[in-house]
Amino acid sequence: MSSVGPCLNDDSLGPAVRGCRGNFDFTVAFEDVVFVIVPAIAFICLGFLRISKLCRCHRPIVGPSAFQWTKLLVLIILGRNSSQFASGRSLAAASLAFIASLLLVPLSWIEHSRAPRPSTTIAAYLSVTLLFDVARTRTALLLTSSDLETDYVSVITAATVLKAVMTYLESRQKDKWLDWDIKQHSPEETSGIWNLGVFFWLNTLFMKGYRVILTLESLYPLDKALEAETHHHLVERVRNNPYKGQKYGLARLLLRILALQLLPPIFPRAALLTASICQPFLIHALLHYLQSEDQDQNHGYGLIGATALTYGAIAFSTALYWYFQERFVIMVRGILVLAVYEKTTELRMPADGDSGALTLMSTDVERITRGVLDLHEYWANTIQIALSCWLLQRELGAAFAASLGVVAVSTLTAFGIGKLLGPRQKEWMEAIETRVGVTAAAIAQMKLVKMSGMTEPIQSYVQRLRVREIEIGGRWRMLLAAAATVSQVPMTLSPVITFAVATKTLNTTSIFVSISYLTLLASPLMILFQKIPQFLGALTCLQRVQTYLERDPRFEYRHLDNGMVSAASVTSSSPSVAGMSGMGFEMKTLEKKGAPHVVIENGSFGWHENVAVLKHVNITIPSSRLTAVVGPVASGKSTLCKAILGEVPFSTGSTVVPRSRVVGYCDQQPFLTNTTIRNNIIGSNHFDDKRYTSIINATMLDQDLTNLPQGDSTMIGSSGIALSGGQRQRVAIARALYLVDADLLIFDDVLSGLDARTTDHVFRHVFGRDGLLRRRGATVILCTHNLRHFQAADHAIRISSTGDVFGEKPTGEDARPNSDLGFDSEVASTEALGSTEEPARSHSSPTVAMTAEEAEARKLGDTSVFGYYIRTIGLIPIIAFVFACVCNGFLNNFPRIWLTFWADDAARPQRGLVQMHTQAYYIGIYAMLQILALVSFMAAVVLVLGPFIRLSGLVLHQRALETVINAPLQLLTTPDTGTITNYFSQDITIIDNELPMAVANVVLDIFGVIGMEVLIASSSPWLGLTYPAMILILWLIQRFYLRTSRQLRLLDLEAKSPLYTHFLDTSRGIATIHPVFLPIGSTFMENLDPLGLATIEQCREVLQAMDLWNMVEAQGGLDGVLSESSLSQGQRQVFNIARAVLKRKTTGSSVLLLDEFTSSVDADTERDMLAMIDREFAGCTIVMVAHRLHIVSEFCDRVLVLDHGRIVEAGDPRTLARVDETWFASLLAAVG
Repeated sequence: MSSVGPCLNDDSLGPAVRGCRGNFDFTVAFEDVVFVIVPAIAFICLGFLRISKLCRCHRPIVGPSAFQWTKLLVLIILGRNSSQFASGRSLAAASLAFIASLLLVPLSWIEHSRAPRPSTTIAAYLSVTLLFDVARTRTALLLTSSDLETDYVSVITAATVLKAVMTYLESRQKDKWLDWDIKQHSPEETSGIWNLGVFFWLNTLFMKGYRVILTLESLYPLDKALEAETHHHLVERVRNNPYKGQKYGLARLLLRILALQLLPPIFPRAALLTASICQPFLIHALLHYLQSEDQDQNHGYGLIGATALTYGAIAFSTALYWYFQERFVIMVRGILVLAVYEKTTELRMPADGDSGALTLMSTDVERITRGVLDLHEYWANTIQIALSCWLLQRELGAAFAASLGVVAVSTLTAFGIGKLLGPRQKEWMEAIETRVGVTAAAIAQMKLVKMSGMTEPIQSYVQRLRVREIEIGGRWRMLLAAAATVSQVPMTLSPVITFAVATKTLNTTSIFVSISYLTLLASPLMILFQKIPQFLGALTCLQRVQTYLERDPRFEYRHLDNGMVSAASVTSSSPSVAGMSGMGFEMKTLEKKGAPHVVIENGSFGWHENVAVLKHVNITIPSSRLTAVVGPVASGKSTLCKAILGEVPFSTGSTVVPRSRVVGYCDQQPFLTNTTIRNNIIGSNHFDDKRYTSIINATMLDQDLTNLPQGDSTMIGSSGIALSGGQRQRVAIARALYLVDADLLIFDDVLSGLDARTTDHVFRHVFGRDGLLRRRGATVILCTHNLRHFQAADHAIRISSTGDVFGEKPTGEDARPNSDLGFDSEVASTEALGSTEEPARSHSSPTVAMTAEEAEARKLGDTSVFGYYIRTIGLIPIIAFVFACVCNGFLNNFPRIWLTFWADDAARPQRGLVQMHTQAYYIGIYAMLQILALVSFMAAVVLVLGPFIRLSGLVLHQRALETVINAPLQLLTTPDTGTITNYFSQDITIIDNELPMAVANVVLDIFGVIGMEVLIASSSPWLGLTYPAMILILWLIQRFYLRTSRQLRLLDLEAKSPLYTHFLDTSRGIATIHPVFLPIGSTFMENLDPLGLATIEQCREVLQAMDLWNMVEAQGGLDGVLSESSLSQGQRQVFNIARAVLKRKTTGSSVLLLDEFTSSVDADTERDMLAMIDREFAGCTIVMVAHRLHIVSEFCDRVLVLDHGRIVEAGDPRTLARVDETWFASLLAAVG
């Protein structure tokens, strides 16, 4: 057989030659078409598209350099290589190659100038064709028969060497020539395809993680192409979805707008598919070579090279494929989270609590990203299945149809299960949403929860929601277990049925080649069947996001009038302007003082349809004046404020306001974020020291800041939990004052929680005749119960108990405590002592220094965690699970040995021996082993998705909940509410979903690997000697890798906490009426009697005594749902007293704690509350915090006077009041 020269089939596509060149070469036609023409055409098309895109870039980011000229020189030399044309086909191949080389020159130049990373198009083309050129060079060498052909071989060899040099040059990073600050960019942005494919750019990070503890600051900057700002235009397209209202409209839109981002993973996935298809051919060639008596050494070397290329290609293409796919997933996550957030800011204030945004942002988006991560697997695996069927038919003939029957039945079953998964998952997601929303609300109000004695009821309520969630999720997980089991059916049963119906005599080669084809067929089916539930779940979650994004935004029922006289539009040169400008204010006053600023005609406003809180509203609020809003408890003062802001969902009539740029608003419950006092005040505005100082002095915060070690840099905790109630209100007032461009400011009873001296100071310096707002010329609306504030107002709005609104000017007749106007009594000037408010606790930083043990555990993990998790499950489920995994490991590997027995026995007649057993014998036992393997797998999965999640999920959630509920309040002020909420949202979801499946996969794989090792050692004992070395290498790799990967995983989880906090703060800022009882969705009965000890009659009697029964009855009675809009702030305080009274009746509790329990009620309501307490708690110990000293004098037996956290005086209040020198007497004197 000739080893050189042309072959008879060189003009065919082969691909392999026959009868020449040792039967170990490609045909010339195959090389011309596949190695030259196809890559050249692909490169030319992509190259022109790439040039067109780069030409649209604004400016070059890399200047000319010697490196760029070197690349061009090599390209020009490469393009000049000539070739010998033996045919028209070779001429076409050479022509296309020459055109491609010419295109390389301008493409390389523009890529170098305008792209930060080396050209992926050029590097991929050069790398692939370099391998092809090596094969073509060998072919040319074997075809050499003359000096001219020898010259040609020399030329093509030199061209190949030049291409290797060019490949290296085009893959080099351009860091040193980039026109940007490299520290602000990730090395990922400048990495080429080879750097990305082997993740070489991560080496520095891995080394750093191995040595030190990683923080977010030590990570690379995020690739600019992945930042949310880059995709803001895509977010706008998502929010303006053209498929609005259509099923899966959001999914269709995402595919449309991210189509270009879906293209990069296609090429490495196609390469992975090709390499995977090559495996059975490689196995066939290896078996044929090993069984051949005439073993050619070149074939052996070729098989070694083919093995290296095949599995090297699998590794490289897998890495590159998942890199591009993860980038696509990151973009999807960023777009959806930003779209949900922006939608949240546009929604109207809900009458009920709405935790949907938080759950969508966390759980739903996470499930969407997991579902779309495998998007390219569906088409790739479908192609692989089709090719596998063709290969199987070639090997087994018509018997392959039996495997198709198994595939068809499994597919139909999988899709049937998939149709059931969607509704089950939606129900489960809603249960998670309810629990997370309830938990977040409870955590945000933990201080009130603890003080009100509601810890046990709320803990029980949240745990019941957790039980319900697990029960609902359990139905979804059992369907998931069924889908996972079905995914194993093609792998386990297809070989059995296929071999059973095969008529062809089976031998070792046919059996194991068929097994490789069946594996090639079953593997993608297993992936598809396991991924389809995730994909369908992602569609369900996308539909939930779409439904949220399509919710009606806040309806702007107000008429924004540009022509209305506004304090922000008319300037004046009055003397007050100069005085204020010296304090850093840009002064704007009205030319026409008292002109209409807000006009409401025939207005009615309410929180529920057809239920108006305010009726027949006809008022005019004058510009640049102080307007006081007065009225009894629950009359609708807060609703009027929200109506002017445009936040009330149901309204009629006409509301006209000026088109102001900024409106300042302070709610009864201050909206504060977990940052410093200064940041809460200035927000996103520019810091002006003079303005800031004047506001701090006017709000009397200067004294508080003096007492804090870090002053205004003190962290205040989530919702300002580290501050006292009065301090929180004053910080909120200061923030409103800092909005210098605000010409309309609304304050909803913000002074009710302050003592007399503080109230007087703040009112005079902020609202008074010479206050900041008067000199600014702003229009101010102040809801108040204070008589003095009413007297100082320029204009008044009176709201009756029936919701009727009247505008009027305060008169002398009104200047007295009047139940119709809802005035309260005077508040004690406790700040005559300086400040008796609870001092703010200093919070330097939420970051706590790690101990050496904690740092090491962060890098290496804590093995005690595994024991902790196992103990929550119990011994019996663990033993059953391990037994199932051991059985599965044995039953997945022993059938291969059984097939060897079968093949050896089938070969006995060829050696003149009698076959020991029939084919039915071997098929029967083989079928039994495969079925038992399937059963053991199903048992392991059912145990993990059933008892594991149910037992560990309930126990771990209960313990976490108890820890938070029972934690000292000081501990809860350090982390954000988002951090704690993250434990109950993301971390619990991981425990429910990812952890159990990871446990199942790891344990099943461990015993599977052990079975494979035994199998390999039984056939080749010498290979068993390599096991210790391989185990040592794997241990060293994982030890180096896990030190960094563990930290990155922890940072990934922790970095989402600020996002949770931001979502919670935003929701709280939009709807600032917080839940203070049991969470949203509970009834009046459950809130009134959280322990469930009282009868309906007792509940009704207490509510009637507190004058709340009519209100409760109008909302459905005791079984009616208590929403955020059910009670006003004052009614909430009355309801709390009613609950305390009922608890006294049912439990006989003898201690009552009260903290400013009358701060938001009028004088009559206060008297009724005190009378009820006096009557029902006779003989009990009562501890109360009070600023209204008449309550102390008339009601208390003993008083403790505090100054800056110290008790300075104690005694009988009536005795102390008669002694002028006492602290208490001086407080009473300050009241007047």
